[in-house]
Amino acid sequence: MKKGFTLVELLITIALIAVITVSVGVSISSMLNRQEEKEFKKYVELIEKSACTYAEKKDLPQVSSEVSISTLLSEGLLSKDIVNPKTDKNIEYYGADIIGIKWIDYERVCNYAHPEGSTDNEDSEEGYEDDDKNPYIYAKITDVEILEVTESSITVKPIVEVGTSQINKYYYSINNGDTYVSSSDNNYTFTGLIEATEYNIKVFVIDNKGYESNEYALKQKTVTNLGGIIVNKDMSLNIDANYKAPWIRFESNNTLTLSGGGSLEVPNITSLNGNNAIGIAGNGINISVNIENVKLIVEKVTSGNGGIGTGEDGEDGVRSYGKQGVPGYDATATVKGGNGGTINFNLNNSSELVVGTITTGKGGNATGGDGGNGSDGGPGTGGSSTGWRTGGDGGDGGNGSDSFGGSSGNVNINNQGILNIDSITTSNGGDAIGGDGGNGGDRGSHHSLSHSSAYGGDGGDGGDATSGSSGSISISGSGIVNVSNTTIGNIGKSTAGVGGTGGFGDKRSYDGEDGTIKSGIKGTIMGV
Repeated sequence: MKKGFTLVELLITIALIAVITVSVGVSISSMLNRQEEKEFKKYVELIEKSACTYAEKKDLPQVSSEVSISTLLSEGLLSKDIVNPKTDKNIEYYGADIIGIKWIDYERVCNYAHPEGSTDNEDSEEGYEDDDKNPYIYAKITDVEILEVTESSITVKPIVEVGTSQINKYYYSINNGDTYVSSSDNNYTFTGLIEATEYNIKVFVIDNKGYESNEYALKQKTVTNLGGIIVNKDMSLNIDANYKAPWIRFESNNTLTLSGGGSLEVPNITSLNGNNAIGIAGNGINISVNIENVKLIVEKVTSGNGGIGTGEDGEDGVRSYGKQGVPGYDATATVKGGNGGTINFNLNNSSELVVGTITTGKGGNATGGDGGNGSDGGPGTGGSSTGWRTGGDGGDGGNGSDSFGGSSGNVNINNQGILNIDSITTSNGGDAIGGDGGNGGDRGSHHSLSHSSAYGGDGGDGGDATSGSSGSISISGSGIVNVSNTTIGNIGKSTAGVGGTGGFGDKRSYDGEDGTIKSGIKGTIMGV
């Protein structure tokens, strides 16, 4: 007797048949999808190849261009029987679609960007399976950052939103997309450009699946080199793009105004030193810049030093035979070192100042002259006159110079914009040395036992000494302030002049008084 299947065995058999059926169905579906995708890729490649053939046939120039599918059909380069395997639509339906013809790396490349049916699924075996729930996301360029601009180069960096697939290549054009260069780097430097020239830049990317992003366009002007700028009067410069100058030098206490909405980059801004002088020396030249809607980038700002003041010594008195002694002459009355140049910036609310170091000029030193020595009195001689029998009085010594060291320059910034400064330093005040007083002359010798007494000359007074102050830093206004370091210089040193010694005489003579010492004021910091 034949035994039939049990109920359990029957259920197991049915389940196995169901699993096999589903597996076979999935495999067949996947196979059909892969086959469809291969046909779709051949369809796209055929259209792209036809576009390149069209460019060669028409002998198009070696620049980027484009052609429509309808033109390719009319030229007989595509058959009207072609059907999109993804949509089953005849190719004539896509007549308005454009195929890009780009000149990349000296070769013609044709690309049919985003044809209908080009959705993607990263989880599929081939990577091109349609998936309505997970449509393919193309890469998108949202911005292009300008990294550096010089007179002859522009460096750009596209900001890319990566889509479903990673970026494979970057494409850069400097001539409005006529020609492109490809690169694996996410930034590129165009070189060999012309100074002060505006260029039309275009950038796009292609992902690992061969799909193009949008094409991002921008305009950028190369730097205009202004050459060295001398400020010897009030000046205004229109900075409406990217500008560069090798240096700016202030030769007078005038103001430079920058406006126009662009940027100016300069390594150094300096000013002239004050002139050295006998007596009162010259001040260092100030630096004064108004910044209106401009970004100013400077490595170093340094104002001029104050000049050195020197006193001239007084001449000695010249002895005259038989006469009173001749006083020594005073040295230069007042000696001043020049002040260091002050640095002033004034920014409006749309401006930015970027500086490495700001250093003010130091105060000039002042060294006083010494007073001249008085001459000895002439000896008494002959006759009965007391004047001729008694030696003459000694001459008084001359006074030394009063000296004033110059002050360091200040830094004053009125900021309504943005400040980014690494360091601000004010320099030291100048030293001051008072001149010494001259010595008094001795009385002349006598030639009579009966005579009137004679005086020795008094010594001259030493000069006073006042050292220079150090500069201050003041930042005012409501702008953004980023200053890393600030340093205030020291006040100068003071050395008073020494009074001269009184000369020898029958009657008392007096030594000159020593000069007094005064110190400058230490600078302050406000607003930092």
